[in-house]
Parts: sequence; structure tokens; C-alpha cells
Amino acid sequence: MSDTFLLRADSLSVRFHRGGAFAVQNVTFAVSAGQCVAVVGPNGAGKSTLLRALAGLSPEIVTGTVTIAGAEVGRLSARELATRRAFVAQDNPMPFAFTVREAVSLGATTGEVNDALVRFDLSAFAERSVLALSGGERQRVALARAWAQNAALLFLDEPTAHQDLRHAGAVLSGVRAYIGERPAERAAVAVLHDLNLATSWADKVLLLRGGETVAFGVPQAVLTAETLSRIYDIPVQTVPFIRAI
Repeated sequence: MSDTFLLRADSLSVRFHRGGAFAVQNVTFAVSAGQCVAVVGPNGAGKSTLLRALAGLSPEIVTGTVTIAGAEVGRLSARELATRRAFVAQDNPMPFAFTVREAVSLGATTGEVNDALVRFDLSAFAERSVLALSGGERQRVALARAWAQNAALLFLDEPTAHQDLRHAGAVLSGVRAYIGERPAERAAVAVLHDLNLATSWADKVLLLRGGETVAFGVPQAVLTAETLSRIYDIPVQTVPFIRAI
């Protein structure tokens, strides 16, 4: 794993309107090339807001800086951002009757599309209309399209939310495989609610509460019983860490 920071957030704060309360406040952390980072925390912690700001997609008032491979996100054009990062939202409406292959192929080569279809278990649906898919299948189409975009950074907002048990693990394994193909050039940041998946998948975990950083580090140091019980306001027990993804 490289020690090069592919993503840096310095004193990043986000609020929805001038004079309003901060949804995210003074968040600072860095992601090395080759890393998978999970953003976790209770509902309303600011996870999705932070992810949009990191990806340069936030319409809110943002202060602080975000850099991707040394380039400040706020200074990049939409085209330049698209070459550096891919973003997959929680919900992925498909308003046009593209086939799955067509939807995945936007901005990608044929080889990348075929690989992405296999990686996310979509080959059998390749010629089916995206309008005929379930929510989980549409989510995998969005993930496959992000894969085929060949971006250095993947930003994923609850990528396992609509997946069954098998596909949830397969999705995160696919993301790790994508990073592993070019570990000196790629990284991923994902918002996850499932702490078991976060523990087994992530190299680092960013724990938020009330828009502020509680802790950032390796999963077994951040996701302790004591910390989780305090942050989630419910008794939590943990078991020994096992890398599964």
C-alpha cells in the first residue's frame, strides 16, 4: 500500500444555508492510495453530506479544502472531476429505458463494460431494460457504471443498502478488487450502516456524530464496544475482528 494521499480533507465544514447550523464541521482526514475507507455513524451524523462534499457535488456552503491527487476539488471542472472520481448515490433512479449494458457503458470501453457486468453479477441482465430491474439490481448497475468509469476514487453512499446478503458481500469484494488492480492509483470511500461489513471491508473507519469526527483509524481501534455504546446510545458488544472481504 502506498503512503501517497489520494484524498485529503482539511477543516471541511458544510452547512445548508448561510448562518445555519453545520451539517459537517471541521472534518480532517486523509485516504492513502490503495485504501478502502468506511464512513459510519448514527442517522443524521452527516455521512452523506460529507461524501457529497468530498466528491465535489455539494450544493451547500462548503468551507475548508478537499484535494484529490493533489488537485483541489473546488478548482476542477465537471469534466476533470469525472476523470478523477466516480460517485454512486443511495438511490439510483433510471428515467430512460437503457439496457443494462447501455447504462454501464456510458463513458467506458467495451472491455471495461464486460468486466463490470461480470463483477457485479449483471451479465444475465445485460440486454434487459433498467426500468425492469429491482432496486438492488439498479444499485449494482450504478456500481458497475462507476467501475467502468475507471476513476481513481470511488465514492459510494450506502452501496449495500438494497442488496441481499450474498450481493452485499460481493459488492464490497468487487470494490476491493477494483482498488487492488491499481493500488498505487485508486482508493474508495463508502458510507456504510452495517458495522460488521465496515469492520471486515475497510482499512480505515471514519466515525461521525453530529457532523463531527469522533475517531478515524483502523476498524478495531475505532469500533470498540465502549465507543459504539456511547455514540449509538445503546449497549454494544463486539467480537474479535475477522477480515472477510
